[in-house]
Amino acid sequence: SARIIRAHVKDGLQLAKEYGLPKKGSDFIPMHHGTTRVEYFYRMALKQAEQDKTVVDESAFRYPGPKPNTKETGILMLCEAIEAAVRSIKEPDILKIETMIDKIINQRIEDGQLSECPLTLDELRKIKGTVDGTSGMLPVLRGIYHIRVEYPDDAKSQ
Repeated sequence: SARIIRAHVKDGLQLAKEYGLPKKGSDFIPMHHGTTRVEYFYRMALKQAEQDKTVVDESAFRYPGPKPNTKETGILMLCEAIEAAVRSIKEPDILKIETMIDKIINQRIEDGQLSECPLTLDELRKIKGTVDGTSGMLPVLRGIYHIRVEYPDDAKSQ
């Protein structure tokens, strides 16, 4: 359930305390999810509530936060969410990956997850990266999934 998924934040904080992780490091644990919803279980609950004619308490499906408040915690939130979302793509290609990166960044902005984080729009573009670039999520994921950039000569030779 969503409660079990959300518990990894509390468990992570407990481990950080046990092992003496500095506060700056342990701050990353709750901030990497901010107050996002556990979407899969939330959508299941909405379907069930529709059948049962009940109301879903959205807060029961949100991580407790806090939201990222540094560039570093914001970057971690985005990269972790992007990597997980891209793993769910069937037969990933560069367009599907780029679309997913845009979707995750836009969702986090629209949900207010980056409202306390000083990342600029230019920095968000750098986090995304470009297909033929060497930094950012797009070229990293292109490399992980071994997707070649198709150049005009490649299309002619096929």
